[in-house]
Amino acid sequence: MALNPASWESPRVGPSSLELVRPLRHRVLRAGQPFEASLFAGDELPDSRHLAAWMAGRLIGCCTLIRAEHPGVPQARWQLRGMAVEPEHRSRGVGRALLRWIESDLGRQGELSLWCNARLTARAFYAREGWREVGEVFEAVGLPHIVMARLLGRT
Repeated sequence: MALNPASWESPRVGPSSLELVRPLRHRVLRAGQPFEASLFAGDELPDSRHLAAWMAGRLIGCCTLIRAEHPGVPQARWQLRGMAVEPEHRSRGVGRALLRWIESDLGRQGELSLWCNARLTARAFYAREGWREVGEVFEAVGLPHIVMARLLGRT
């Protein structure tokens, strides 16, 4: 039986806690590594923000915003980290919903841009969402990445 995208429920996105998002982050982004590998520098700072996407009472996606500038991204004061979506919920708008929540929230606060270190496997996703590449490909956690940035309030 084919899946019908029109029948997919939209995720509910909102603030969460590090304790809730870390297990998902570990399963999706750091599988096979110690649980400590899912703790990022800045995770526990008071102004860091953890977001979750829920569907039918189940955590299916998450990400974190950490206050961090990037020299190649003018006026960016926030880094998106730890974007993770359960494999069976990918390509259903979960990542997009998380990004829209972030962009709206930061835009209301007067922020102008944000950035992330995107895995190359996620490059097309971010590009479709209006992010642009900054610099060259580099390796992080054993995988190729590229810095990507988003000007807020623009498509």
